[in-house]
Amino acid sequence: MRRKIRRLNLPDDDPLQGVANFFDLGVVFALGFLLALLVYLGLPELLERKDVTLVKNPGTPQMEILRRKGIRLERYRVTEEKLKGE
Repeated sequence: MRRKIRRLNLPDDDPLQGVANFFDLGVVFALGFLLALLVYLGLPELLERKDVTLVKNPGTPQMEILRRKGIRLERYRVTEEKLKGE
């Protein structure tokens, strides 16, 4: 009897097998969405090891300048203080 079942390739009764496939599909979908978002925003250079300067909210009081040099990331924020010097 066992030989006949093996020959027929009847599926095993494992109810969690389909859940694992959905999890794998979700991970692939999330990574694809993240990659598409980076390309859409025009930020693939952030993935490379180049020097990048990015200005967020230009012309507003919440403006920030992000500068990346190699692996170091510097953040500059705009303040209301005036610079003084001689």
